[in-house]
Amino acid sequence: MAPQYILEWDHTRREGGTVPDFVALDFSALDAKEVVVVEVTTRATWRPLMAKVKQRHRHWYAPICRQLFDCGAISPNRAIRVLGFGRQHIFQKAKPGFDIDEDVTIAVIEQCVHPWEYWTERESVSLPGKGRSIPVSSVLLPDH
Repeated sequence: MAPQYILEWDHTRREGGTVPDFVALDFSALDAKEVVVVEVTTRATWRPLMAKVKQRHRHWYAPICRQLFDCGAISPNRAIRVLGFGRQHIFQKAKPGFDIDEDVTIAVIEQCVHPWEYWTERESVSLPGKGRSIPVSSVLLPDH
């Protein structure tokens, strides 16, 4: 896991230029190894997170996959997804805006910070949204 994963702006490819809260390699299941871009917000609105998620391919997926592929950390047959955490009271309003994409999962932060309530699910399923991802090969450009 890498906190505050810096993605410099690539002027040639016109991508990157952001700092996701975390980038994690979830290898908990041998058949579904994933790169997970994690964003956490405690704001009273989901709009900033929604804006980031809408631009995820250009600002997160492409540069992260390229960097991890180039250093040998992943192969093109891996998957990538977003896992966002936010506050309970605005979750119901925001959830429909995120449910349209199979590679985006939103979890309620209050449900995850109470270890005894969350741990059983975490142990059995892995990170929330496991399997809701897209192939890294669909993100990498032909030059890789």
